[in-house]
Amino acid sequence: MNSQSPMDEFLRLSERYEKIWLQIQEEIQDQQNITIVFLIGSQKSGKTTFYEYLQKTDQFNILEKRKSMYQSNESCLLNTFKINKSEPHLFLDFDSTLMEENHQNNLIFEELFLRLIEKYSIKIFLILDHPQVELYNRGFYLQQLIQKYLGRNKNSIQSLNIILNKYQDNLDIQNLIYNVQDEIKNLYETFCKEIVVLRKITTIEQQQEEFTDVKKDQILKSLFKSTPIKLQKEQFTLNYKIVSLLQQMIINIIDSIFQKIEDKIKKAELLKQEDFKNLKIKFQKIQDDSQKQDPRNLYLNSLEWSTFIQGEDKYNYDCLKKILQKFDKVILKSKILEEMNKKIQNTCLVFKQHVESYIKEDQHYNTTCQIGVRNEINLESLEKQHNKYKELSKMQRQELREIINEDYEKNPCEQIKKLKILIETLEDYDSKREDLSSQLEYLKNQKHKEDIKTIKNSQSSCQIF
Repeated sequence: MNSQSPMDEFLRLSERYEKIWLQIQEEIQDQQNITIVFLIGSQKSGKTTFYEYLQKTDQFNILEKRKSMYQSNESCLLNTFKINKSEPHLFLDFDSTLMEENHQNNLIFEELFLRLIEKYSIKIFLILDHPQVELYNRGFYLQQLIQKYLGRNKNSIQSLNIILNKYQDNLDIQNLIYNVQDEIKNLYETFCKEIVVLRKITTIEQQQEEFTDVKKDQILKSLFKSTPIKLQKEQFTLNYKIVSLLQQMIINIIDSIFQKIEDKIKKAELLKQEDFKNLKIKFQKIQDDSQKQDPRNLYLNSLEWSTFIQGEDKYNYDCLKKILQKFDKVILKSKILEEMNKKIQNTCLVFKQHVESYIKEDQHYNTTCQIGVRNEINLESLEKQHNKYKELSKMQRQELREIINEDYEKNPCEQIKKLKILIETLEDYDSKREDLSSQLEYLKNQKHKEDIKTIKNSQSSCQIF
């Protein structure tokens, strides 16, 4: 991210995404039977060259240094062309920044990918360029790519259309194809589909010999005959570096809102009895809204939740709602909102119970006694409050333990291991504290009984005299 605030940066990305999505929809129009063709490959793998070759015109010239059509402005992050047949195909060539995991634009591509595979048939041209160092780098990249997009799904791998691009003249084509097929076989299983090789060229004569209309027609014919890839959003691996930034931004906004609610509750003497009742109702409704099947429901539709959002929080929250609507597929897959909703539910429970302590139990008391009633906390109500917060503390520890255990299974690093040991130690301390508390209570009761007995004996002695 640059020097802009995370909120402004994500808002800018959402606006950029909207323009690209509209561009794709204009091409698709109402063609429900259209197939989307992704051109996927590493930076400088030759995706754009291959894209231009499929569109081949008289001006097609690889050797001519041309100004790139993909500058970093929003209108040129994607180029498309469509072949209208009985089953039309729409080709998508994305700017390299959308494909780079370390670039914030990658969030746009991931949302587009998840949204398109949900609605349309998908085919993929995988562009593998000649490795700069060792050939095994190609196999490593291939493994990463298949894991990200296909989730190691063997049936999907067989539907890939692979192009070996910019390969050196001294490599035999058939042996090169065998090598790539063996790499896929070592990773998953035999890849029997045709693989196309496009050599690296240095002269116009080589270009005319390599990039022929006959070869292009063969590539397109093979593509049209191929079956679409059965992609599922569960198989797609998100870029969690960017997702974590998005998650932290949402956490900061929610924490700011809750901090202001907590400050309001702390000023209890300024509130009327009716205010406490309304707060309790609101917190209950927010809890209900956060438990709906659609995790976005609270943020987009809850009237009670929106009443707590004011001042600077309102601007940030309005921006967040736009971001949630634009990147909803990424957000839903990452389960960011499910985690936030659990936090909101627990916080509302604490707030609701805190508010209840200020509500008059006897509705017939004179309103002039409200402050006095709040301050007259007898032993029974105090014990009741103690038990409530004890139970809430137990719930929070339980949830923390589940989160840590789940993270430890996914990533058993030293830091999470220390957290795991810490929570187990805290639970052991709680158990010992409970035992000591019981012993202390027993001793207090015994002492109390002895004091009463002493008093009674003293009173009997006085009566004798």
